[in-house]
Formats: sequence, C-alpha cells, structure tokens
Amino acid sequence: MFQNAAFFLPHDFDQESLELFGKTVEKSKAVSFLISLPSFPSKLETVVVEYKAAVEEKINKWLSATYGVEPSEIHFINKDPVAIEVIKEVIKNRYDVLVKEVVFNNDQKNYDSMAMTFLRKAPCEVMLLSQDDFAADEEPSIIIAIDAFAETAEGQDLNIQLLKKGLLLAHMYDASLEILSCWDFEYESFLRNSPFAKLPENAVDSMIIEKENDHEAKLDNIIKNAGLSPEDFMNVTVLRGNPKEIIPDYALSNAADLIVMGTVARTGIPGFIIGNTAETILGRLTTSIYAMKPRGFRSPIS
Repeated sequence: MFQNAAFFLPHDFDQESLELFGKTVEKSKAVSFLISLPSFPSKLETVVVEYKAAVEEKINKWLSATYGVEPSEIHFINKDPVAIEVIKEVIKNRYDVLVKEVVFNNDQKNYDSMAMTFLRKAPCEVMLLSQDDFAADEEPSIIIAIDAFAETAEGQDLNIQLLKKGLLLAHMYDASLEILSCWDFEYESFLRNSPFAKLPENAVDSMIIEKENDHEAKLDNIIKNAGLSPEDFMNVTVLRGNPKEIIPDYALSNAADLIVMGTVARTGIPGFIIGNTAETILGRLTTSIYAMKPRGFRSPIS
C-alpha cells in the first residue's frame, strides 16, 4: 500500500509507540525511521554511539520478529527545528507517507506543534496516530470528509484521492468506512430577515432545496468517479451546517478512530500551506487522522 514510509519517533520512544505503527509497517514496501536526538557535547560522543546502536538493534529486531521485514534505514535528527529537518529528510528520500504518534491529555488537547508543521508543510501524506484509537476489542471506524463543492480541479481530484485512500485504509485496518459531507445555504438568514432584500418564504425554501440537491448530485458524482460502490462503505452521511463545527463534533460523537481529510486548498504557491476550514477542523479534532494534499503541492521547505 505504501511504497516508502517514514515513521517519526522521539528519542525516548517506548515499545507501545512501535506497536502503534505496526499495521502501517506491515503494509509498507520500504520502511524508514526518523528519530530525534538531542545535541550532546563532544565528551558524550561514546554515549551517543551506544544509544544509536541500541535503538537500531531494538527497531530492527522488532521488525524482523514481528513482520519479517528487512532491517530499515534509521536516520537520527539532531538539528533544530526538528520538524523542519524531518521534512527535509522526507523531501530528500521521497517518502510517500510520514507517520507520527500524537498524544491527547489534559496538557495537550490538540495536535502538537510538530504534527501541525507536518500537516502544513510536508509534501507527502501525513498520518497521525493516537494510542486511544483502534481499540483491539472494537471494529475500527474510518470517516472520509469530502468537500463536494470543491471549486478547483485540484480540489475535485483530491476528493477522489481521499475516497480511494480511505477505502485502502479501511481494508488495512479491517474498519468500517463512512463518507461525511456538509452543505449549507449561508444566505438564508439574510434573505428571510433583511428589510432590504427579504424574499418570499417559498422562494428561499426553493433555493435551499436546490442547494441540497446540487450537493447530493455532486457528492454522488465524486463517489462514482472514485470507483466506489455502496458495498465499499457503511454509510454516506450528509449534514447541513458549517464543516468547521460538523466534522469535529461528528467525529467525537461517533467515536471515529481515523479521519481522512484534505489539508490544503491550493497548490503551486509556496507559503499557501493550509486551508482555513482545515485549520479550524484540525484545531478541534482529538482523533487519529490521515491527511492528504492535492497532487502537485510544493512544500515551502527546501
């Protein structure tokens, strides 16, 4: 499924972090690990050498014993900022996915700053995994968030890629798959209540129905173009409202294990990193996510 996957680990990682990556490792043709390493003074060089040797042995022994995978490449990152150096490694080695653990608790209620940097600037797909998701005794659930009203060809293509990737991930995790899309008619209050532009109730009602029908037709067309059939997913959920609120609330109330979504609205403009809607959604999510950018996205990191 993945041709060249990279897994980021902090220098003090534990066995649980490795196990969290297991399914993705199993489905990867080539596996590399990027490990942060504090800058040590030269007099501790022997300690650093021993640490690197121990880490390499631990990771490769786990890979061999658990998955029969050949010893992986392990790169140690000892420059700051670590997130930027990791992205440079991604670009250099052309990884197609970057995987990182995320932890949510009383002190960390959102994705950490490194995770957000990966989401904004890494040129590859980014998978953020939480230990709280994918409970062994439950069927995992994956939700694909689709913007049926994507205005650009890039956005429309991204929708199709999200659906295809979501289906692959559902097979990978033996998970149920749901498609979620939102629509709204933002002019309703103005057209019904403005003393200067008030329209008859039935006229506004007709506009709302037209918008809803247009959304349904566009969503059906996206699913068809992606080659998905009703047997591939559990449900298509369409909700009226702002996606900035709907998607995080729906993910929480339905205990989703993984959200598949796009994070960038446009490509080809260094510095245009993340869409406003995606930024707000990410600020409220507390679940694992698989984030994709449009084909042709250029990272501002060189």
